[in-house]
Amino acid sequence: MQRLVRIGIHMAAFAAVLVTEHAAFALQGGEDPALLPVLVDKRYGPGGRHQLSVFVSTAMVSKFVEATGAYATYDFNFTDVIGVELGGGYFLSGESSIMKEVRDNFPAQSLRSPICTSSYGRGRPT
Repeated sequence: MQRLVRIGIHMAAFAAVLVTEHAAFALQGGEDPALLPVLVDKRYGPGGRHQLSVFVSTAMVSKFVEATGAYATYDFNFTDVIGVELGGGYFLSGESSIMKEVRDNFPAQSLRSPICTSSYGRGRPT
């Protein structure tokens, strides 16, 4: 039994070497550079470049809350790996018209505090 397990491990290692061997040839320049994947092409890396990003956000469901926001970032990359990012945003939100209508029509119920009961089952409010 141990011999079969040992043979299986050796066969799996040999298969892994065969599978990864073909990918290594492409990364060593054995093929036409135009056929290599774009992710391997490092001619235009992010080193020394500036980046500016702007994001705008709105609420997906605005039945109870209406919300809009924006976020912007500025990045500077010293190398392909290390950089600095500065960012900031602002978010505006408020109740929708249906919630304002509920607060106007039922003012006493909107100010009521919840009732807490004991978790030991005695039924007395705490």
